[in-house]
Amino acid sequence: KQQQQLLFRMNCLFYVLVFAFLQTLLCFHTYIPPTQIHMAYTGDPTEMRFAWHTTIPSGISVVNITDPETELITFYNGTSDTYLLSAGWNHNVKVIGLKPNKQYQFRVGSYEFGWSAQSEFTTAPDSSSYKSNWKFSHIGDMGIFEYSFETIQGLTRLVDSGDIDFVFQTGDFGYGNDRDPAFYEESWNIFFSQCQLIMNRVPYMVTVGNHEHSCGHDEFNECEFYATNFTDYNARYRMPGYESGSNNRNMWYSFDYNNVHFVIISTETDYPGAPYTEKWGDQLTWLETDLMTANSKNYDWIIVGGHRPMYVSVNGKSDPITGEPISQQASIQAAFEELFNKYNVDVYFDGHVHQYERSYPVYNSTVQGVNTQSEYKNPNATVYIVNGNAGNTEGFYTDWNTPAPSWSANRLFPIMEHGYGIVEIKGNTEFKWSYYINSNQTAPYDSFTITRG
Repeated sequence: KQQQQLLFRMNCLFYVLVFAFLQTLLCFHTYIPPTQIHMAYTGDPTEMRFAWHTTIPSGISVVNITDPETELITFYNGTSDTYLLSAGWNHNVKVIGLKPNKQYQFRVGSYEFGWSAQSEFTTAPDSSSYKSNWKFSHIGDMGIFEYSFETIQGLTRLVDSGDIDFVFQTGDFGYGNDRDPAFYEESWNIFFSQCQLIMNRVPYMVTVGNHEHSCGHDEFNECEFYATNFTDYNARYRMPGYESGSNNRNMWYSFDYNNVHFVIISTETDYPGAPYTEKWGDQLTWLETDLMTANSKNYDWIIVGGHRPMYVSVNGKSDPITGEPISQQASIQAAFEELFNKYNVDVYFDGHVHQYERSYPVYNSTVQGVNTQSEYKNPNATVYIVNGNAGNTEGFYTDWNTPAPSWSANRLFPIMEHGYGIVEIKGNTEFKWSYYINSNQTAPYDSFTITRG
């Protein structure tokens, strides 16, 4: 009987301690500011989408915007949701009624649980504030910790100096599915945290990649019960899918920036031969409608981004003799290339292959026009840029086909280094691409220019 009473008292003490711990934890979290703040364009230059993360529910999701000229502060409310209680809450707010091409200050958070530090952003330009010269950065396949550090440093310097208007990453964020299932959510958290000095100052536009499909490597189903079908990707990011008529948040969408129409496709789902069978809608019909509309509006440039490459000269992805896409790349070519050609897509950015390569203007595996290695004058076909090299733990592709196919203009061979790219748009006459490796972020390893006129 004494043993039973002792056991009962120990149990009571245990629950009292647990309750006290939870109460303390709740109070502690009250003073933790929002984390993982990031922005995205909506396609409307008078709007901006904000998203962030909290570990517990934090009341109404709020963004306050300060106009530095008038010092007027405006508050905007949004929503929050969670796909797993222990994974925290994802907040999103669409801010409307802004002036194009104007700098604002902002904070995110809630009245009950506190605010983030103040930061700044600039809205997209419209026709009345047209920018004749501007830049953005493209990267692909960026993990956490090991090899992405120097890439993030380089991008942060570009943001600090005001050299780029936004960052565009074509899939694979953090590589949580390469790690223990217990570390899957934390990999996502770390990815956003390590990019915070970039993401909370310029928009961060994204495409879905294969490493976003599920938590992976999980023989005991510890996280597959919730982390499948791109759950984390679609919860944590808020791209302009609904605004561009795709009827899903992030899988494919489009937006305009200045004189460029950007189109983001899913190379993971929703086309014949796609690697994953989950259905998100009729991507190809949407894509043709979107490109047809873009042609009718006479944008200066059309840029498409997706995760997997169409043209890349590594073993198993292109024929070593003819250079024609094979395997998954052949399915991508069959689904998308004719649309790219029909509707005058200028450049396709991708990643997936952990290397760097860019093509000449190419259609149906054949180089189009007369080009030099550094200049494509009045091209009549799409240029393909493989840039899956921002830094991750899986290592580099080293099994290049040799010799390189005729459509391959340059590739990172035999060098094995991580890096990033910068696009400079000069009106409707010049598109300049520069690729930098992290050991030399002052002079590009590779560059070329598309010129018109």
